[in-house]
Amino acid sequence: MDILDRLRPRWRRSDPEVRAAAVREMGVRDQARLETIARSDPDARVRRIAIKKLEDPERLDGLAQGETNEDLRAFATERAREIRAAVASSDASLAECEAALACVSDEHRLAAIAMTAAHETIRHAALARTTGDRVLRDVVRNAADPMIRRAALARIEDPAILRSIAVGDGRTDLALQALERITDATMLRAVADSRTAPKSVRQRARTLLAASAGDRLPIGMKEGRARQLELCLVVEKLTVTRDLLEAAKQVRTVQQEWAGIARDVEPREDVAHRFHKACDEILDEAGSRARREDEAETARRALQENLAVRTSLCERVEGLDDTAAPSALDDTVAAWDRLAPVTDDRVAALARRFRLACENATARRQQRGARQTLLAKLEAVVVEAEALAAAVPVPAEKTWQALEKRWTALAPSAAEIPDAVALRRRLESAGEELTRRQHEADARRGEAQRQNGEAREAAGQAQGQETRQGGGEKARQAEGCGSQGKR
Repeated sequence: MDILDRLRPRWRRSDPEVRAAAVREMGVRDQARLETIARSDPDARVRRIAIKKLEDPERLDGLAQGETNEDLRAFATERAREIRAAVASSDASLAECEAALACVSDEHRLAAIAMTAAHETIRHAALARTTGDRVLRDVVRNAADPMIRRAALARIEDPAILRSIAVGDGRTDLALQALERITDATMLRAVADSRTAPKSVRQRARTLLAASAGDRLPIGMKEGRARQLELCLVVEKLTVTRDLLEAAKQVRTVQQEWAGIARDVEPREDVAHRFHKACDEILDEAGSRARREDEAETARRALQENLAVRTSLCERVEGLDDTAAPSALDDTVAAWDRLAPVTDDRVAALARRFRLACENATARRQQRGARQTLLAKLEAVVVEAEALAAAVPVPAEKTWQALEKRWTALAPSAAEIPDAVALRRRLESAGEELTRRQHEADARRGEAQRQNGEAREAAGQAQGQETRQGGGEKARQAEGCGSQGKR
């Protein structure tokens, strides 16, 4: 490796192993550089690593369009789909999740989103676009949301898929719902004879099978009352179960079988009393539990919506810069105040975040006002300095010094204001112009003083000469007078 190569960044060196290692160390902050590497690195392996590190599906789509390597083009496309599916399933804003979901077309990914997405709206939207019965079966078996499970089951049409759900080792309520969708006698018989199906499912299958044949299977008094006692014991046992909603579903299935037997065999009064008492106890408690769960679910959704709105308001305030109108902050605060009060640690944290964001936004606006006021004062000093530099006559030095003193008092507060630099240059130019004019004025005064001195000297010399000439004349006159006297 030559010296120039060592001076380059690691991701631009000639050794592909060094470049690959450098790319592996890059992260979320290096997305632009990763895109450059994925587009331009000559080594396909390095480009693959860069593609794998990219998190923006739009960038990946662009790479896929321009990539000449077929494997890398397919890899970039698959990576973009994977990221969009992950975003759609995440707890990001609903708009982001909807945008990501709109770009997902693979039914397996749609099914995965329907099973795991954080937003209920996204789960239902993904399920609405899932079409295959086998994929819908996966949703029925694996989705955590009971509404999604029921909706997926309602869309399955293949009797074989419905039978596989009925005899599977999943939830009994789903097995019974699937069973109710089966009308084919062969399929019902297969469920009734299955060893893997729950007992209640097998019994319900026999009842449906008999109904589909147009008559009921004959049952004797002894057998019928024995079965009625068995059903009574089953229901009484369900009264101590923890899963009341599941118990209620089983009770309804048992009630159907009890009613079918009772048409042929009148139950014993004590057994019937025990049976109906146990059924009523379970169904009443299950109804109460269902109402409480519905209320809790409603409260949970309200809390999630409240949190989402509060988060959005926090982001809105945090995005306000110092040029935003005061009404933008005021409107956001008013929207926050209109939200229903909620007692939750997450709401308290968002309240602190919102309060801090409002304080920062107000501080930014105040700082901008202070900067504008300061700039106006500096501008006034500069305008006065420029007028002083052009004034006639040239002002005294102490006038300029007073202006500089005012500037010096204001300048430290404007150290980080870009516009203050231009004002400083204007002040310096005015100072230079004033200095030049003062030098010229000094030169003119010196020349005038020199000329005045020469004029005074010349006048003095002329006066002395006249004085000397006048004295000689007087001497001659005196001398003439003396000569006449002697005579």
